[in-house]
Amino acid sequence: MDFPVPMFREISFLPDLPPEITDRIIDFAYYDPRTLRSCALVRRMWLPSAQFHLFWTVLVRKEDLWGFDKFLKASPHLIPFMKKLKLRATWRDERTPSLLSHVIKQLRHIYIVDIDWTPRKSLGHVVVSAISSVTDLRLTEFSCLGDCKKLAKFLTNFTCLQTLSISITEVLDARDREDGAVELAGVLSRLPLQRLVLSKWHETFNTVIPLALLPFLIRLDWISRQHTDPSPGPICEAVARSLHEVTLDLSSWYVWMAGDADYVRFLTSCPPYLRVLRIRGSLRTLKAAVKILGPLIETYFRHTDIELNCTHVERTHSPVHDTLRCLRNIAATLGTEWPETTRVDFGLTGVILEFNQLGPAAEEFIYPIFSKLVDRGTIRLRSLSVGGQIIYYSNVCDAMYRMVRLKRRLM
Repeated sequence: MDFPVPMFREISFLPDLPPEITDRIIDFAYYDPRTLRSCALVRRMWLPSAQFHLFWTVLVRKEDLWGFDKFLKASPHLIPFMKKLKLRATWRDERTPSLLSHVIKQLRHIYIVDIDWTPRKSLGHVVVSAISSVTDLRLTEFSCLGDCKKLAKFLTNFTCLQTLSISITEVLDARDREDGAVELAGVLSRLPLQRLVLSKWHETFNTVIPLALLPFLIRLDWISRQHTDPSPGPICEAVARSLHEVTLDLSSWYVWMAGDADYVRFLTSCPPYLRVLRIRGSLRTLKAAVKILGPLIETYFRHTDIELNCTHVERTHSPVHDTLRCLRNIAATLGTEWPETTRVDFGLTGVILEFNQLGPAAEEFIYPIFSKLVDRGTIRLRSLSVGGQIIYYSNVCDAMYRMVRLKRRLM
C-alpha cells in the first residue's frame, strides 16, 4: 500500500553527510556561480553555504540602485552574506547620491566597499559621510579631481582607506604636480594605506610619495601603458623598508618597440630583497623579461619569489608555433640562466592550464616543456585568473591540441 508523502518533508536520495563536510565541499565551488546556484536548489541544508559565496561580492550599477534597494528591503536575511560591495556609475542627477547613501547605510556591517567611480560632478556631504568606512577605493575618469589639491581634499573623507587605485585620465604638467603635492602627501600619511595601484599619474605620485610617510604600504602595483612610461624607482626607494610585493604590469607594451634597456630600467627600480616580484604581460613580453631578469637575480632578487603571469597571447600568422617557441625559450632560460634556488610561479591563460589542475592541453604541451623544472621544484605551473574569472584562449589551445593529434595519426 502506498502512503502519501508529506509535502513539508525533504526527500533526498543523497547520503547524509555532516554539515561540516558538505559546507567544505561547497567552498571549493566559490568561483563558479552556476554551480553555487545549483547547490542552493538541491537541498535546503546546502542553501546557507551557497548563499555565503553567491552574495559575498555584489556589483551594483547606477540603473540597478533602485532595484537593489528594493531587494534589500524584501530580503533582509541576505544582508549578512554581503561582504563586498562594488559600485559603478556615472552620476548626473541629484537623486542617485541620496539613494546611494541610503543603500550603504543599510549595509553597515560590510567591511570592504570597492567603489569604481566615474562622476561628472562632485559628490554631496551625505554620500561622503556614508562612505567614510571605505577601505578599497578605485578612481577612474575623475573629471572633478583634476589636480593634487582636489584629490587631497577628496581623500580626507576616507579615514580607513587601505587600497587606493588611480586610473584618472587627466595628465598633469610639472606645475600642477608640484602644486598641492605637499598637501596630498600629508593626507596620504594619515591613511592606513597598504596597497597602491597606479595605472595613471605615475609622474605625479613619483613626486608625492617621497614626501609622504607610509609605514604600512606593503604592495605596489605599477601598470605601465608603454615602454616610455616612468619607472617606480622614486616610490620604491621611499618605501623600501615596508614594501614586500611589487607588480609590474607590462601587458600593454609593444614588444617590438621595447628594448632591453627599458626592461632593465623597470626591474632595477624595484628594491632588493622583496618577498614577491610579479611580472604581467604577453608571452613575448615575459620571454624578454625572463632573459633580462636572469643575470639580475643574484644581485637584486636572490631571496625573492618571482611570479610570471601571462595575460594574453599575441596574434600572429602562426600562433601555435610562436606560442610553443616562446614557452620552450622561457623554459630553457629558466633552466640554464636562473639559479636553481629561485622559486617561480608561472601563470598561464586559458585551457593551457585549467583551474587548479593540469588540463589535457597542458599534459600535451606545457608539462613536457617544463617537466624538468617542475620535478626539481623550481617552477610551479598554475592557471591565471583575472578578476575572479578565468581567461580562455581556446582557439590557440585547440589548434595546438589538434596539431598533436594529427601528428600522432600520421606517425
